Amino acid sequence: MKPSKEELFQRLVRIGGDLSLSAGAFYKEQLVGFILTGTGIYQGKPTAYNAGTGVLPGFRGNHLTEQLYTYLWEKFPIHNIQQCLLEVITTNQRAIAIYHKLGFVIHRTYECYVNTREINAPAPLLKIKIHLEKAERWEELQSFWDTTPSWQNSWQAISQNSADETILIAKANKQIVGYLSFLSDTGRVSQIAVLPDYRRMYIGWQLLQTAQKIAHPLQKLSFINIDQTYGPLHQFLKRVGFQNPIAQYEMIKTL
Repeated sequence: MKPSKEELFQRLVRIGGDLSLSAGAFYKEQLVGFILTGTGIYQGKPTAYNAGTGVLPGFRGNHLTEQLYTYLWEKFPIHNIQQCLLEVITTNQRAIAIYHKLGFVIHRTYECYVNTREINAPAPLLKIKIHLEKAERWEELQSFWDTTPSWQNSWQAISQNSADETILIAKANKQIVGYLSFLSDTGRVSQIAVLPDYRRMYIGWQLLQTAQKIAHPLQKLSFINIDQTYGPLHQFLKRVGFQNPIAQYEMIKTL
């Protein structure tokens, strides 16, 4: 991963980045490894989220990740952090082995998707209107969920990055029946949901088609970290034309 400075800053804002609880490893005043930390509440517990780990190639094999976490674990309890959370690509066996050694346990498996073609949504089976709206009715929209979003896709993350988040609301007879939240500059979808009684009416298709038209023309729509056990959403995205290039584990260590 090689994010730009702007992308890295946006990510830190979104995930609640806290540099006072982050750590760097130095060799002769050169930064050779780091862990960036975000803080917030996850599953009801004060949590330290690993927003990014990196070690320069020439310094790998020196157990820097373990040393950085050992350093941070002395700080986290002072700030009432009760658990550590991270995500790792499922094929990165070396990193997974390190995290297991540190006491992290796999909690969930996530699938990630990217759109590969223009979305041509079938006409919805009922009359709907889609418009932009500031999503301030968190509790109302949360009732649409069948699964709990990951840290990066939570309302906490969206609200912390609200200036860059675009919310699409679908209404039928003045009732909200679906919504989609995404970053129009990158095309990354944070959340999509439709009320159970209004599913299979192509409302989700319409929301994605609208998002694709609004998104930056050089960016493809994408989803990260969809719970692997939530089959209906995976089936829907594949029908629309999304591909599933990678998967990630969510790993948690209780402090």
